[in-house]
Amino acid sequence: MFRLFRGILLVVIGIVIGVVILASSLDEADDAAAPTPTQATTETTQPTTSDTTTTTASTATPTTTTQATTPETVPQPQANDPSVVRVQVANATDVAGAAGRLTTELTVAGYIGLPAINAPDELKPLSQSIIYYEPDYLGDANQIANLVGASQSSILPLPVPSPITSDDAHVIIVIGDDNLAQSG
Repeated sequence: MFRLFRGILLVVIGIVIGVVILASSLDEADDAAAPTPTQATTETTQPTTSDTTTTTASTATPTTTTQATTPETVPQPQANDPSVVRVQVANATDVAGAAGRLTTELTVAGYIGLPAINAPDELKPLSQSIIYYEPDYLGDANQIANLVGASQSSILPLPVPSPITSDDAHVIIVIGDDNLAQSG
């Protein structure tokens, strides 16, 4: 009976040693900058009066920290204060006064409306309106498109040479035969 008790005691001691080693390995894994590979530890305890050998294997699982990331968003260009943005509106339709009406609408919204003009004949007839912008005025072109109900696909960088003669405009709107011709 005493021998059985001693054998059980040795097994319990082996398990306790294994748990201590496992806990120690986990603490070291938490303290390390990088996760450690799986480690196996074998302890052999030989009793002095018994032929029983107890082997305990422990495996430490590395601890990794996963950080949730959000997808990067493309920063939207900032619009300037409308009171400093000069807008030129050119009419490329047969609708009389379309450029003047849109210029008035933009002026009421706080933009600097340059005098309304007719687009050159080579741009006529234009089926869809185009909003051209100078560098650093994409945000303003987006804001103006939203204001007047133009599609985002109509916003383009101002080409060189400009299809509209305007030395002062930051944003040029060329009205086509879409809804902008009827606005105002």
